[in-house]
Amino acid sequence: MGLDYMEHIFLQIMNMSLSAAVVIAVVLLARLALRRAPRKWSCLLWAAPAFRLLCPVSFRASFSLFQLRPPAGGSGPELTYLPRFAALPAAGAAAQGGTGEIGGLLAAGVVLWCLGAAALLVYAFVSLWRLKKRLADAVRLEKGVYETDRIDSPFLLGLWRPRIYLPAVLSGERLRCVLAHERVHLRRRDHWIKLLAFLLLTVHWFNPLVWLAFFLLSRDLELSCDERVLAEEGSSAGEYSRALLSFAAPRRFPLGPLAFGETGVKERIQNALRWKKPRTWITPAALLLVIVVTVICSANPITIRNPWVQEYVPGQGNIRGAVDKAKYLAFSEDFAIGADAEGYAVFKDPYKALRALSREYGSTLGKLRLQNLLPPLGYGNYKRYYEASARSNPWAVTEEEKGDLTFIRGFFDIYENSFE
Repeated sequence: MGLDYMEHIFLQIMNMSLSAAVVIAVVLLARLALRRAPRKWSCLLWAAPAFRLLCPVSFRASFSLFQLRPPAGGSGPELTYLPRFAALPAAGAAAQGGTGEIGGLLAAGVVLWCLGAAALLVYAFVSLWRLKKRLADAVRLEKGVYETDRIDSPFLLGLWRPRIYLPAVLSGERLRCVLAHERVHLRRRDHWIKLLAFLLLTVHWFNPLVWLAFFLLSRDLELSCDERVLAEEGSSAGEYSRALLSFAAPRRFPLGPLAFGETGVKERIQNALRWKKPRTWITPAALLLVIVVTVICSANPITIRNPWVQEYVPGQGNIRGAVDKAKYLAFSEDFAIGADAEGYAVFKDPYKALRALSREYGSTLGKLRLQNLLPPLGYGNYKRYYEASARSNPWAVTEEEKGDLTFIRGFFDIYENSFE
């Protein structure tokens, strides 16, 4: 515990925030694709950045967003996962016992980060205290619904026993629309979602994209509630818009970050006026996009621990073994072999090599899969195929089939060198 421990946490938070920034950028693009879809799908997209901001670990998969690679032989940019301490390499060394200027900067960064987070928490609690003080004389209309003339717009406040607060000027159809809206928030537990979002903002306050995500999520939640009311309650878009318009004047008293109030009124009125029941195909298309974005953004890449750093020439330098490179190149250039830092044979591009193996030896791999009830060959399960190829395989009766199994075992002997 102590400063070293805090520095470790700070570097981890920095790393998670940088990774989340990439995911937020992807979500912003996906929101553009969903601009004609119901806003509930945009709300669901924010689960991926929240996961990145909250959780330092995840599953690994070849389809991870952070697995993107440039074309073979190209010099384009490469998007790779930010491993632990990658954000500040020198600071990582300082956090592990280094001293000097870097260590001092890191310590100052930790102090600044803590002060910023504390300031946001203090602001939230002070705003909440002032708001509750202002609501002390609110009159109960029905269970969970209160009215007061000391607020300008309706909002939902509270966690365990949330209450809906209404301005005293509401009545008739406008009152019905507003209550329906706030009850949708309540039913969906949006107040808990906003609390989690604010806590993540408090931790990652230094990241401007997290601020943008917080405000866009709040806006998406409001627009989604509007659409749900229009769809379920049968309210006319005109009457609902007039109810929103009555709250368009600037507030005399800020609600704070933890209360749901009527924000972004202009955009919400425009959205309500053009709202109509979505076409049938939009729902499955939006669902598919949300699933794809969430999965690829939540997955960590399969990292190459031992990359190719030198040519593989048996007998020279620290090169180990005597792998026949020509045998592999005879099948495909994707099987090009180099050597890692310790001299072991590795494929220059193990991802392309595995795809080439599936392409060139698909029939034999298919038989292994059926015989041993294996999942499709992928970057994360190659060892099961290696073990299956080493066992007795009664179906391999011809010399060609036996030769295929020998090649596959030799391939995996080289392939695992990149990852072990």
